[in-house]
Amino acid sequence: MADDELPDDYEEEELGSEDSEDEEEEEDDDDDDDQEDQEALGERKVTWGAGIPNDEGDDDDDEGDENDDEGEDGNDESSEVILPTMKGNLTIIDDRLFWQGTWANNEDAYERGEVSKFKYGGPSDLDESALDEPPSGTWNGYFLNPATGGEIIKIREKGISLNFEQTDDEESMLVTGEGSNDFGTFTLEGTYNIADRQLECIKSYSAQGGAEDDEDDDDDLDPDADVDYDDELANLKEEQEMPIEELAKRYGAEISRPAKRSRTDN
Repeated sequence: MADDELPDDYEEEELGSEDSEDEEEEEDDDDDDDQEDQEALGERKVTWGAGIPNDEGDDDDDEGDENDDEGEDGNDESSEVILPTMKGNLTIIDDRLFWQGTWANNEDAYERGEVSKFKYGGPSDLDESALDEPPSGTWNGYFLNPATGGEIIKIREKGISLNFEQTDDEESMLVTGEGSNDFGTFTLEGTYNIADRQLECIKSYSAQGGAEDDEDDDDDLDPDADVDYDDELANLKEEQEMPIEELAKRYGAEISRPAKRSRTDN
């Protein structure tokens, strides 16, 4: 997706209950925390990942510059397959189901440590037993997306559906879902490991174009509620000094990959 599709002054609204004066005062601080969190994870090589290949604006006349699309290691980044990989833990916070972790443009990028944070809140009025068989339902949340020039954008996603289905082995559940965001509509497919509380999904975009946002929606998720940012930032500073291999392991490199589904080109 071309960078000019989101203007320089574009700002993502904080997710939460209907805007109040107190929430507006805290929003700037929360965005600063998100910026520090992302910087602690390290810089990404890709720009405007989010699952949309950057095919726009290509100029066939630029054949003379053979290294335009090559990264520092000489690999052609523009040809890299874009299938966002999301890995994280399911937890219960204040009787609500949350999924939080990190994502990358694909499995290889994830293993290289090129990750960004995401967090979603789902069904409520639950206890810890819900982690053994999560209910299907609607989720709201966000993910951080690195942009050109080191800027980090918080992309909001509302009304995502996630469905959990038992498997024969009773150790995992199949997960499917769908939703939309500023980049288009998408589907989700993956697995939930019951013992480890680990949910891993592959996001596949089916169409480009921003999703309309109804400002009157009752969006009651505050993704930063009940998060101890002092502890979180301390952990992220520790991770900044870790080798990429260790960082990848911490964020799920050892999780078994979900079964890949067949894809047809549009």
